[in-house]
Amino acid sequence: MTKILRTGISLFIFPLALPLTAQKAITIVSQVWIESDQEVVFNKLRSLKQFTDWSPFLVDDPEQKNWVEGTDGHIGSTFHWIGAAEKSEGYQKLAAVKGQNYLRMECEISKPYKSQPVFEYELQEQNGKTQVVQTFTLKASVFNRFMMSLFGVKRKMKAINQLGMERLKEAIEEPTLLSTRLR
Repeated sequence: MTKILRTGISLFIFPLALPLTAQKAITIVSQVWIESDQEVVFNKLRSLKQFTDWSPFLVDDPEQKNWVEGTDGHIGSTFHWIGAAEKSEGYQKLAAVKGQNYLRMECEISKPYKSQPVFEYELQEQNGKTQVVQTFTLKASVFNRFMMSLFGVKRKMKAINQLGMERLKEAIEEPTLLSTRLR
């Protein structure tokens, strides 16, 4: 009888618990128009050495240690960081490029928690301006997405991604102004 009861309970609980562990994704889309031609914007985005010019993470953690490995601007090059004020660690890799219209950065974060977000950038030039659309994707279980929502993490991620887009715009349109404000 006990075995039948346990089996019955398991069959009842399993379907309820499964959605809590199912992998879905958090997706955040940010965009910006930049007063520059597409080639300039594309080259700034693909250069991991130039990421420090516009990284939103350096605003709160200017003492962050970072370095680039591989041939900068080429698929497989990586930007590594170890946070000082922000206790984070990881790297992002230039994973794909299509013409001067698309870039994909894949991240591997090991601290403070493990995650693998992806940043995709789509560029489109129109009348001497370039639109950059950044799509951030992070796989997370229903439970993790709920907890992130509960503690405002998604809102904070959205704000930092938009800050990155604004800093990219400034780094291209007003590079001297941005460098004096950061340092």
